[in-house]
Amino acid sequence: MKNFFSFLFISLFSVSVVLAQQKTTDIRSIDGVQFYVHEIKKQETLYGISRLYDVSSQQIIDNNLALRDKQLQVGQVIFIPVLKPQKSVSLSKPGFSSKREHIVVKKETLYSLSKKFQVQIGDILRLNPDVETQGLKEGDIIMLPEKALIQERTITPQEDEIANSSEESIDNDTQIELQKIWDKVEGDLSVTDTSSQLLTNDTLVPLVQKDVYQIALFLPFFTEVNKENMASGSPVYGKSAPALDIYCGVKMALDSLKNEGLSVNLKVYDTKNDSSNVKKLIKTPDFKNNDLIIGPLYSKQFKIVSDEANFYSIPIVCPVPISSKVLEESPYTYLTFPSSSIKLEKIGNWISENFSKEKLIIVDQDGKHKDIAKNIISKFNFLHSQDEAFVEDSAVYVNFFDLKISVVRKNMSASRKNIILLMSNDKAFVSDFITQLNLVAGNHEILLVGDEKWKDYTFIDPSYLQRLNLHLVCSYFTSENSLMLKPLQSKFYVQQGQFLSKYFLSGYNSAYYFGKQLLKAGARFSDCINNVNYTGLGMNFDFKKFNLRSGVQNTNIDFLQFKNFQFQLIDTN
Repeated sequence: MKNFFSFLFISLFSVSVVLAQQKTTDIRSIDGVQFYVHEIKKQETLYGISRLYDVSSQQIIDNNLALRDKQLQVGQVIFIPVLKPQKSVSLSKPGFSSKREHIVVKKETLYSLSKKFQVQIGDILRLNPDVETQGLKEGDIIMLPEKALIQERTITPQEDEIANSSEESIDNDTQIELQKIWDKVEGDLSVTDTSSQLLTNDTLVPLVQKDVYQIALFLPFFTEVNKENMASGSPVYGKSAPALDIYCGVKMALDSLKNEGLSVNLKVYDTKNDSSNVKKLIKTPDFKNNDLIIGPLYSKQFKIVSDEANFYSIPIVCPVPISSKVLEESPYTYLTFPSSSIKLEKIGNWISENFSKEKLIIVDQDGKHKDIAKNIISKFNFLHSQDEAFVEDSAVYVNFFDLKISVVRKNMSASRKNIILLMSNDKAFVSDFITQLNLVAGNHEILLVGDEKWKDYTFIDPSYLQRLNLHLVCSYFTSENSLMLKPLQSKFYVQQGQFLSKYFLSGYNSAYYFGKQLLKAGARFSDCINNVNYTGLGMNFDFKKFNLRSGVQNTNIDFLQFKNFQFQLIDTN
């Protein structure tokens, strides 16, 4: 009887809850910020409340520490930020209404011209189509845009994990170890005299094989905040934890490479998540002496450093997930994490190639991935149609704007395995969906596919994940049973008191891989790095350059299966 009522509730959920929920009129000001004071009622979910107040689930969690890794409780009071209506934002997109002649001098490139005259490379090529095929030659007369026209374009959200993430809570033991690491970081931090003569972009430094290579880390250590915390006995600032993890990984990799013969002069800079500070750092005379740059972590600061690094042909690596847009016109930029579009493409290929005889249901939380879903379904249907038992409704797309679990249930097949791809990383939505899917699954065979971020959603009942045969796409993986990681893990436990994080793994593998390239090929390794595979510790690289003027990104994707109540790496070959 209880299961019957649970099923009935779920079937009617999308209609009844939305109608029953009402915004509270109780608004309070706390430290100058206004919040709705909302009391949890029966049948309310975090996702439903976020829809009601037009805020994200993560914003609610960030302002209510009690909700982290815990379910809502009836009668519980939570605070929801009162957000101002968002205005549409526009940027100026340069075009040109007039042009000027320019004589190409020695060592000038399309990139250096675009920087010098503040124009887009694409605009130069549109005015000089022969340059695309013949390149630039000393003495050539080319046309350059002179006057910009203003056109409107809409800003799209950045795929920037660091910028979009909340400050995570850190336990006391880890805080103690972080403070020990912070002491080491302070000793390595480069103190830069930004009042000295600034670097000018008039000459390029030739890159040659060297006895000692200079590697720079641009990371947000938040030095001032941490110094105040240390002085007052407060813990290390939580938002500096990813930087400290990456720093530890880089240092360990360089220690290993030192034994292989690589000599490195490591420069460590605190970006402070401050663009004006970053602009000063890249204009110092020592910047052009770098042979490799790792960081910054925030997209805006990374773009600033990347532009300057590309001007001097210095390889620059982003060790965190970030928008692949930074690769445009940046041939010396490297991304160690695959973009969302690459992830979804790989997921689609994996499903189509391995489950073409099964039933595919793609669930899109808010309809934003409709085009990608259609491409996956098209390929799936093509492969499925080659089979004699082809069924027209083998693949369906569900826009899950409301929690209509009954729609998913209706489309399930009783005779075939149901491959359900859920396109969402919203914690509350994913949790609600998995809970309800488990209740309506019945005797249906299900294989649920999601993103690697779900691995951190520890508040979901693991028995549900086991029942739904959860598979996650992943770009990194750590396991207590990994023989390759055990020596590194035990060493890192002593330093930081926690399991290997993706930031540590990215720092370690980035420094080791690119340091190895410096050792083997010198500072010109960028000329031969495309389509190179690397099997690292907990992280693999499969670098691809998609056109000559773009940067390089990692396209390696693996899959995890939740089996025997733990995640296991599966062989997809």
